[in-house]
Parts: sequence; structure tokens; C-alpha cells
Amino acid sequence: MEEREKEVKTEEVKAEPEEEKAEGNQQEEKLLSESLDEIERIKAEAEAARDRLLRAAAEYENFKKRAEREKEEAMKFIAESIVLDIIPIIDNLDRAIKSAKSDERKNFDALLQGIEMIQKQMLSVLEKYGVGIIESEGQPFDPRIHEAILQVPSEEHPENTVVQEFERGYTLHDKVIRPAKVIVSKLPEPKEKEEGESVDA
Repeated sequence: MEEREKEVKTEEVKAEPEEEKAEGNQQEEKLLSESLDEIERIKAEAEAARDRLLRAAAEYENFKKRAEREKEEAMKFIAESIVLDIIPIIDNLDRAIKSAKSDERKNFDALLQGIEMIQKQMLSVLEKYGVGIIESEGQPFDPRIHEAILQVPSEEHPENTVVQEFERGYTLHDKVIRPAKVIVSKLPEPKEKEEGESVDA
């Protein structure tokens, strides 16, 4: 009887490690399954993020192309507007030239008046598109808007004053697109004493 009980106890002791081992295997399989599920989930999220990125990149390229087309169309429209504003000025020039050729009396005063009117018309068109004239004569020389082509001695003007404008300067929306070419004053050279002039002791 005692021997039988010992055998049963021994079998129970042997069975316990096998059960623990089986439970451990189940836990490992569960962890592995959960890890694989997590990997699949991460892969799916990465793939979805990649798709979103590709779609965003495609949309950005389409936006760039659309913006470029719209810019080109806008530039064409602006160019057309400028041309339509300039054509009447060319018409007036044509009429002035034709009138000057056919005028036997050579009325140059009338021709000059016509040219001045055309100049005002052209300047008005430029002003419409944001072009401004740089005022120069009598102003202090400013290298940001003036280009000095000559310096002349002057007793009538302070040093570095624009005494004459050689070529008009222009701005476009306050940006200098062509500086004015100007002549600038400088101090006169000191006069040399005449020969024979008495020198103070």
C-alpha cells in the first residue's frame, strides 16, 4: 500500500513540471502571436503613412503646376493690358510723324507740343503700372538712386548736389529699376594767387 502511494506521488511530481512547461509554451506562443500582430499593425500603419505621403507629394506637384499655369496666364494678361495701353501712344506718334512730314510750313512748335502730349500719355501709362520717376536735379546725391557720370565745380550748389540730370531714373513699386544718370557738384579748386600779388609778412 505504501509503495503504491509513493508511485502515485512520484507520478504527480513528474506531471507538475510538464504542466508548467505546457503553460510556459502557451504563454510564449501568445506573446509571439501578439508580437506578430503588433508587427502587422505597424506595417499597415507605415504603409498607410506612405500612401498618404505619396498622395500629398502628388497633390503638391499638381498644385505647383497649376500655380505655374495661373502665373503664366496672369503674365499674359498683364502683357496684353500693357500693350493695349501703349498702342494708342504709338498711334499718336504715327500721327505726329505724318503731320510733321506733310506740314509744309514746318510748324515745329505744334510738333513739339504734340510730342510733349505723347510723353505725358506714356508717363501716365507707366504710372498706372507702378512706375515712378526719380526726381534728381537739386537733390543731394544718393548712390541708391543716382549714378554719377561727372563731377563739376560749383559755387552755386553745396558739394555732392545733383546739378543736372543726364538720363532719367525710374522705380517700379518703390524698387529702383534704373538709377538716374546725373552730374554732381564738387567744391571749386582754390584760386591761385596772381603773379605780383603782395604777400602779407
